[in-house]
Parts: sequence; C-alpha cells; structure tokens
Amino acid sequence: MKARKRGTNDPFEEIDCLQFKNSYVLYKADVIEFENESKGNKPDVEYLEQLRHQAAIAAMQGIMNYFGSIDYNRDTIARLAVEQADALVEHLKKK
Repeated sequence: MKARKRGTNDPFEEIDCLQFKNSYVLYKADVIEFENESKGNKPDVEYLEQLRHQAAIAAMQGIMNYFGSIDYNRDTIARLAVEQADALVEHLKKK
C-alpha cells in the first residue's frame, strides 16, 4: 500500500510501518489489515457504490458531450449513464 501526507503533492510511497494511537507500531513485515480492506482482493461494497456514482457522473458527462446541443431526453441519458456505471461495477466484481 502506498501513502503520502495529506494536502501535499509529494509522490505516493510504500508504507514501511503503521503507528496506532496507543503508539503500538506495526512494520511492513507484520501483517497489516485495514478495516475497510476487502476480503479476497475484491473491492468492498462501499467502494463499489462510490465508484458506481462516480462512473454514472462520468458517463453522463460523456453522453452529454456526445449529444452536444441536440435536444435530448433527460430520462434516457440518465438511464444510459446508470447502465454504463452498473456494467463497470459488475465487471470489477468479477475481478
């Protein structure tokens, strides 16, 4: 896992150790498991839901850009954007 100090433009670097609030330190050689870490290297549900929303927004922007100033049906464009987002999420679930 890579990290950097929040609010900087420093490059992401591999984490060497992790320190808990009680000063207990785990090093890279130790097994570190994060609460939101997905099991079996598959994306977790919360991450996939956020991705679905972001993908729908991006798909809608692409569709709107494609149609340009043409008169369009908003419901159709919204449906197409969500369908594209759902397809992406389903594809990622299989990985």
